[in-house]
Amino acid sequence: MNTSRTKSETLPACILSMIMTRCVATAGVAAFMLFAYGFPAISGDVSPSLRHSQAVQKPGAEIPTPPPRPTELGPPQSTGTSPQEAAPPPDAACTHAMTSGHLVAVLVAPVVGPDQCGIAAPLKLSAIILADGARVPLEPESLLRCDFAEALADWVREDIAPLAQIAGGGLTKILGSDGYECRSRNRIIGAIISEHATGNALDLRGFKLHDGRTLLIWSANEDLDFMTQIRDTSCARFTTVLGPGSDGYHQAHMHVDLKVRHNGYRICQWDME
Repeated sequence: MNTSRTKSETLPACILSMIMTRCVATAGVAAFMLFAYGFPAISGDVSPSLRHSQAVQKPGAEIPTPPPRPTELGPPQSTGTSPQEAAPPPDAACTHAMTSGHLVAVLVAPVVGPDQCGIAAPLKLSAIILADGARVPLEPESLLRCDFAEALADWVREDIAPLAQIAGGGLTKILGSDGYECRSRNRIIGAIISEHATGNALDLRGFKLHDGRTLLIWSANEDLDFMTQIRDTSCARFTTVLGPGSDGYHQAHMHVDLKVRHNGYRICQWDME
């Protein structure tokens, strides 16, 4: 047998066999892929891989927008934070007091104290404007309720200033003492809360007149007629007036407040010697 010829004839047959084997393997893989993912060209179904490729937006293509919301569903509900609550309306008494033209004062933040102490709508009063435009300072300036401050201003403008004009040429200064102070009545432990604790009271020591005199509450005899009328006019305007002779706590000053009592009961205690 010719060995060289046999080998030369066998080599092309071997190569052809390898090629055929690879073709069969490739065809098998392709058949498996078609079987696994379907036949889109025949059935019309889109395989998952094709769906993904079709869903990818082509560069430069117009981005689709969602359909409009049906009108029967109404406007969409907001998911943001709710709008801030409207600020409470200004206190009517403070508005009236600050626009009256009778006070030199500034509104301050609400005062919140322990127990029942505090003022919901306070102001700091520094002077009272008289009918002729003159400013009479309150020394020291006091923290008060707005309605009480206006009642005090009316008393000074309509009663005290005319009396001071007669007694000594006019009123130049009001000598005050305690306005707001969180405490019990007369600072007695266990006593009921004072009207000072709500800004509804003021203590006064005296008055300075244009003639240079200072008339003090504890020495009413220096001008008994003036002080008697101060007592009488204050008792007509305030629900509580305490002065010398009322108790041992008011010998050197007078106390006025607007405490509301049952049946309109009022207290006016100030003994003139």
